[in-house]
Formats: sequence, structure tokens, C-alpha cells
Amino acid sequence: LSIHVGSNFDTFALLAGQYIVRPSRIRFTAEGNLKTVSLFDIARFLPSIGARLSFVVPKTNGFPIRIECSGDLPNTITIPDQLPRAFVEGLLLALPFAEHPVCLDISQHTEKASICERCLPLLEKTEATCYESKEWNIVFEPHALTVPEKPVLPCEESIACALLSLPLLLGGEVTLHGGFPNDSQARDVLAALSDLGLAIEEKSASQTILAHASHDASNKQPALPSLPCHKRLMPSLYPLLAGLLAGLALQEKKPLIPDFMQKDATTNEFFSLLRLECNSDAELLPEETSNDIPVFWNAPSPYWAIALALAACARRKEGFKLGNAGIITDLWPQFWTVYNALPVFQGRSEKNATQEKPQRRKIRTDMALPIPKPSDAERESEENGHS
Repeated sequence: LSIHVGSNFDTFALLAGQYIVRPSRIRFTAEGNLKTVSLFDIARFLPSIGARLSFVVPKTNGFPIRIECSGDLPNTITIPDQLPRAFVEGLLLALPFAEHPVCLDISQHTEKASICERCLPLLEKTEATCYESKEWNIVFEPHALTVPEKPVLPCEESIACALLSLPLLLGGEVTLHGGFPNDSQARDVLAALSDLGLAIEEKSASQTILAHASHDASNKQPALPSLPCHKRLMPSLYPLLAGLLAGLALQEKKPLIPDFMQKDATTNEFFSLLRLECNSDAELLPEETSNDIPVFWNAPSPYWAIALALAACARRKEGFKLGNAGIITDLWPQFWTVYNALPVFQGRSEKNATQEKPQRRKIRTDMALPIPKPSDAERESEENGHS
């Protein structure tokens, strides 16, 4: 069996977890930048749980790959810190399907708190049998899961934060329907947006969140707070902050850039693309030497493409050119529909959604054409055919 996971690592992680807990043999292929992601740490970990990962192309450490699983999991699985968070989440969500009780020890992983915040509430809704035997040791027992008839899931964190940050660049307000994720990293970014001048109001009863630029935002120099985050911990939220700060810099608001951004190579490349630079006071400013913008930029991930789209809100006339715009529609197909309708977007109404397809046009005419009589030769051939 072969499965193509596109360019999303989370898709691969969720599917891989389901096959690892069962006797199976599966081949995964990918596309885009995901093909260059190193899977060496996963390949080194899998033998400890009765599985093996082999690379289809010799002398490489990425996709396409083949995973062979015995399904004979040990009683205790110790997660090393090197494993990607998404892969640990995929394995955790699959352990209720194991044939015997398994204890997952995630005490060594840096993102253990975030993993539990994201996954355990989801398992509780399915009535999975899992409990914490000791700190950061979760025991899973085989049990039939029950999926709610109408499950309620929170908004996707990166898209939600990107939409909520629009008032800082375009003004107005944004209202999102659906619960905001309780993940600590998403909450940290929400707090960072608030410190940048965004007034946020959550209404738990109606599951809505409202955001608009605060009155003192224009009189305050934008600056990120001291965040316990960096690119490795927040691959989907980190580019959002970079794109928002770039947009504020293009509006000549001189945002202050924290140290962890100044040291990141991808962020420096992004700022350089937009002709932005940091001065000695860590202020991000437009370059005075040149106003030329490169023709195209191929974003390394969908989240960096969203970051460029945010920065472009500050350059309404010129804008920027994205060479791989489809990388966002793989994540969210309606992104460009919403983006092109800004600053005002109205979702599809119920009437338009249920409207029937228009009927075909019927053309009526008073013109009449005589039906020609068949010739003798045609009549004879028809009689011979019937006979």
C-alpha cells in the first residue's frame, strides 16, 4: 500500500501512527518542501517499538519512505526529545488502538505540555481509556472509541491568528466563529498580538472571538513580549509574527525585533526580500538604498506564504509576488477567496449555498420545417433490413 501525503507533515504523522500500532507495511510519498525534510530521527527511534523505516532512494534521509511494523509494541515507550512534535501526537492518538496496555513516557520531550494540551482533550471526547500513572507518563488501555455525532473542533491556530491580526494592518475588526485553541503556544501568540496593540474579546457562550486595533496602538511602538518560543516549537505560528512585524515596518511603525528572530536565517531572508533591515536599536525599518522587490519568492512553507500575504497588506498598491501560491490552498482552499475580498468578506449565505442549478434555456419558435419523404432506394433498403 502506498499513500501520498502531499506537503503536510501532520498528515504523514497522523497516518504513520495508525500503522505503527498494527502489523503493517506501508509506503509514503510526498511533494514540495516536505520531500526535503529529514526523517533520520524517526528512523532511529522506530526500531525501539518494533518498526523499521527505510529510505526508497539510496543515500537520502527523506521521502519517499517505507515503514514496516510488527505491531508488537513494548509495554513502555520512551519518547526522545529529538522526535518532531507532530509525530509524537500521531503516535499518542493511535495508542488506544494497540492490542495491549501501553505506557507513553514523554517526560524527556521539550513540548510535552503542548502535546498533552492538544491531544488528551480530543481523546476524552472519544471516551478513550487513558490515565497518567506518574508525571508525564500516560497509560493507554485498549478500548472501543466513540466518536461524537457532531464533534466540535477549535479553529486552526495559524489561520485564526492570521485573520485576527488583520486589524493591526488594515483597521476595522474581525469576528471569528468557533472556539480558539487552548494550546499554550497559540495562547502565547494571542497574548503577543494583544501586546502589539490588538484588542481581543472572547465570548465562550457563543464560541466567538472579536479583535480590533486598540485606540492606543497608533501611539505605541510595536514590540513583542518575551515569548518562550522559537521556530522549532512553533513552525505554524512563528512565520505569522514575522509577517506581521514586517507589515508594521512597511507602515513605518518601527517595530522592535526580538533576539530569537534576528538570529533566524529564514527570517533574515524574509526581511531582506521585503527590503527591511534592523538598526542598532533592533528596530525594523525599510531600506533606504533600494525600492526594488524581487520578481517572485517561493515560500518554504504555507505559513511563510501567509506571512508574505500579511506583509502585503501594508503595500496595497505595489504588493509582492508569490511564486508558489498553491502552497496555501493545499492547507486552506478558500484562503485567496477570503484574502481578495478584504477588507470586507461575507461568507456564502444559506440561500446561495442551497440554490439549485439554473435550468437549461428552452428556445421556442413558430417556424415549421416539412419532413422530407424517403426516396425509393431508402425505402427498399429499409424493407430489406427488416426482412
